[in-house]
Amino acid sequence: HMHAFRVEIHRRIAAPLLAPLFTLISCAALLLGPVRRRGQTRRIVAAVMSVTVLQGLFLAFFNLSKESILALPLMYLVIFVPLIFSVFLLTGLSENFRRGFLYGKRATS
Repeated sequence: HMHAFRVEIHRRIAAPLLAPLFTLISCAALLLGPVRRRGQTRRIVAAVMSVTVLQGLFLAFFNLSKESILALPLMYLVIFVPLIFSVFLLTGLSENFRRGFLYGKRATS
C-alpha cells in the first residue's frame, strides 16, 4: 500500500503543473507565427491535439507507475519537456529558431 501512496503523492504534485503547461502550449500555438485573415484553425487544432496527447500520456504513465516505480519519471518528463520548450518558444531566445521553422529563412541579425 505504500507504493500506491507514493504514486498518489507524485500525481498530486505533478497534476497541477498540467494547467500552466496547457496554457503555455495554447499561447505558443496562437501567439507565434504569421497572422492571417482567414483564421488560425490549424494552430487551434494543433494546440488541442497537443494538449490531448499530453493529457493521455500523463494518465498512461500514471497508470503504469502503479505497476512500476520506474514510470514515475516519465510522468514528470511529459510535463517538463513541453513546458520548457513552450517557454523557450515564447522568449526572445528562440527568434532565429522560430523564423527558420515558421518562415523557412534565417534571421539576418
